[in-house]
Amino acid sequence: LAMAAAAAQRFAAQLPMAAWRAPATAGRVPMAVRRCAGHAQSGYIVRAREGGRETLRGAFQSSGRFDAVLSGYMECVAVEEGEVRCEIRVSPALQNNYGTMHGGAIATLVDVLGTMALLTRDPARPGVSVEMSQTYLAPAPGGDVVTGIGSVV
Repeated sequence: LAMAAAAAQRFAAQLPMAAWRAPATAGRVPMAVRRCAGHAQSGYIVRAREGGRETLRGAFQSSGRFDAVLSGYMECVAVEEGEVRCEIRVSPALQNNYGTMHGGAIATLVDVLGTMALLTRDPARPGVSVEMSQTYLAPAPGGDVVTGIGSVV
């Protein structure tokens, strides 16, 4: 966990100051626990709950946590029952040392798109990822626009 926090800090250091928040300090309750406990959230989850699935369309609105890495780079271009389609620009903040989209950014994208797809079915129930697995087939070069589709199966 300490290694993950250090990696997140290094990644966040590449972002504009307004795009990220410092990691939780010792003694704070982890975000996943707060989510399960029903604490208030912000961003796209709250917008969907309050205004329905169409509020997901447009520029991504971060919940102010780790998903903030997608802010300013992702736009939801289509919303349907059980499915969202988003485009994300592979900016320098989302790139690894090889100039391609970082695997952690891809995993975050997969997680967020899954949540957004769930919100199109029931805006009051965003869900929580309990297991994820990605297989990377080809790199997404810096500057490219990647299209991601989240769907409920």
